Amino acid sequence: MFIESFLFKKHLEPDEEINYVAHKHWFFVFRPAVKVSFLGIFLPVLLWLIFPEFNKWIALGWIILGYLWLFYILFNWYLDAWLITSLSIIDVEWNGFFYRSMTRIEYINIEGVTYEISGFWATILNFGNILLNKASSDSQVALLGVKDPAGVEKEIQKHIVNRNSEKFENNNDETIQALSEMVAKHLAEKKKHWWDG
Repeated sequence: MFIESFLFKKHLEPDEEINYVAHKHWFFVFRPAVKVSFLGIFLPVLLWLIFPEFNKWIALGWIILGYLWLFYILFNWYLDAWLITSLSIIDVEWNGFFYRSMTRIEYINIEGVTYEISGFWATILNFGNILLNKASSDSQVALLGVKDPAGVEKEIQKHIVNRNSEKFENNNDETIQALSEMVAKHLAEKKKHWWDG
């Protein structure tokens, strides 16, 4: 959790804690990572070994670019996530070093959570889509291709229930306090009238 806290710290409120981070399944990053590894790392090494006259500086530059591109793909995959925190769900979208967006969805504004697993690979590898229905509008927020969608849905439901029960307890405490103040005021008035009368 230290890595998540460090990387996602700027999206959190001062007293907010990350309880769960939902990422896309590795299946969606596997193909581009293998492609970049082959074209950007393996191929220049192979060319250098087969053709010793191949310039080693060109091969080295090619390999460095391959590693940078692979790092970019993995970083982009890791930082595209839903943060399930103690206060809300934060949808973090990272599309490169110069484009980031963040959407905060309060638990009280979530009307429903559904998940769907569709297809052979999704069933075998256990990935699917999570959909949040927002109470304030007819819109949905989706995280597509998330790993273990049933587990993520349970985690979100757990936080919705906890947050709503805390709000209910706080409302009950405020109601009880208001009623006790009204009773005390009423008794004080009765006592005053009793002494006067």
